[in-house]
Amino acid sequence: MHVAILNAGEEPDYLYGLVSGLAAQDGIRIDVVDADQCVGLFDRFPVVRFNNLRGNQRPSDPLPRKAFRIAGYYLRLLWFALQSPAKIFHIEWDNSILLFDRAVLPLIYHACRKRIVFTAHNVYREERDGRGSSLREWSLRRQYAVVDRIIVHTDAMKREICGRFGADAARVHVIPHGLNVRVAVRGFTRQDSRRRLGIPDGARVVLFFGFIDRYKGIDLLIESLERLAKDDTDLFLLIAGRPKRQDEFQQTWQERLAASGLRSKSDLRFIPPDEVETYMAASDCLALPYRAIYQSGLLFLAYRFGLPVVATDAGSFREDIPDGEMGFVAHGQSPEAFAEALRRFFASDLFGDRDEARRTIRKRAEERYGWDAIARRTMEVYSLALGSGTAQPGRGHR
Repeated sequence: MHVAILNAGEEPDYLYGLVSGLAAQDGIRIDVVDADQCVGLFDRFPVVRFNNLRGNQRPSDPLPRKAFRIAGYYLRLLWFALQSPAKIFHIEWDNSILLFDRAVLPLIYHACRKRIVFTAHNVYREERDGRGSSLREWSLRRQYAVVDRIIVHTDAMKREICGRFGADAARVHVIPHGLNVRVAVRGFTRQDSRRRLGIPDGARVVLFFGFIDRYKGIDLLIESLERLAKDDTDLFLLIAGRPKRQDEFQQTWQERLAASGLRSKSDLRFIPPDEVETYMAASDCLALPYRAIYQSGLLFLAYRFGLPVVATDAGSFREDIPDGEMGFVAHGQSPEAFAEALRRFFASDLFGDRDEARRTIRKRAEERYGWDAIARRTMEVYSLALGSGTAQPGRGHR
């Protein structure tokens, strides 16, 4: 089986996990189509060929250069589709021009006699980010109709795609998100990591990690910790990640944090993979105070290091964070509810017996979210796509 995986310059961590799992299966060849971010990432897999069609993605480039770069990328992508021997095109993310990607590209791929598998990591990403529109919703409906198979990570996502966007349930397959195996676990200790970051050894450290945006609820977390800090002076908020966009929200939460009196440290930049473990090892729990989410890859990054997670009741968190076993889920999305979830965490064995808890969380996560089982299920979807018959452009498979 020959498969091309199209990543559009997004999420190399998930891509690496999927490719590493697939590369261990029998009888597969893989072409990865992505950008500079993945140069050298797959060199150890003999069955994988990397195609750097997207090149650099410097956001600081002037607009004319960006436009020229995007146009060149689409031309290279179309040529790749015309001459690629891969029978399966597995689209992980859409590219820059959403309407073209969703309504036109699938038809071109079908015309090139490709079967299309699409992973919907988010059912409707633009709506989550506050950028939804009737045109974008129409383009998603179109995309979900014309691809051969759709992969989602939770049952709730499948229900929404089928109910809201009219996708045929028989073509939608639930495959869990896998652990983040791209980031190495080197065994950093809590004490050494805190020393590197300048965090007191006795602090109760709550970590907020990754891109910062309104839907991720960092303002909700700050308000929750303010409530707890009245009775717990050992609380410490560690923020590691860059703002997704510069807007009024970023200024508002930073002003709120400065005025709160909370003990904290902020590292507002992209954290490279070789520094991630320092933040995970230094922390007592990862906070996911999201207002809206389908599923967060950060959950599976934390589990990689055995770090417990405290989250709001959003998306599939209640399914993936068993209370008292791998973390706690708040009863709601208010600051009061999140503060209470943090209280439960700090009163539990997940905090009190942290070394044993981390070993247990890692073991359970590897059993539930290992890439070998995910790759086997993905291969089954590929086989179903190959046997789904000739695509009918403009009509989908209903």
